[in-house]
Amino acid sequence: MGKQLILASLNARIVRPSDPAQDLHADIPQSLIKKTVGFPVMMNAVWMIDEFTMNNGTTQIVSGLHKSGYAQTSTGGEIRYIQKAVAPLGSVLIFNGQCWDGNGTNTSRRTRNALFGHYRNGSWLRFQWDPHHRFKPKWLELLTGRQKQFLRMENGAGSPTAADFYELL
Repeated sequence: MGKQLILASLNARIVRPSDPAQDLHADIPQSLIKKTVGFPVMMNAVWMIDEFTMNNGTTQIVSGLHKSGYAQTSTGGEIRYIQKAVAPLGSVLIFNGQCWDGNGTNTSRRTRNALFGHYRNGSWLRFQWDPHHRFKPKWLELLTGRQKQFLRMENGAGSPTAADFYELL
């Protein structure tokens, strides 16, 4: 995806027994979705810490809707052709983050765990969560040059970067 690639977020995705299905959505704000139709600007990587089955809240993806210009489903609309990721633990699912996705309902008796990495390409794209927020300067020396590029910290820590989900202080 090139040198402009950033790690927009890295987090755990935990789906507990009886958790409902997540609404299908693109992993980019509606304000940016129309600007990105036609070329891939993000990638998701899901590391399966547990087996993904049809009944434990597996990741669901609707390919093709990334070209619709909408970031999420509309009320009352029917979505067909939902792909469900069924795979053994240790597998990695990689897909275009502009495709609509969401976890399914967990009807099993076990929690389903995954590590979810969200990558964005392009210097104009924002982080989901700003890595500079609460980043301790002493941690900077632990990062490689490429890791600093991923986190846009080539010039040091503490330079706030725009993020989707909160306003910087």
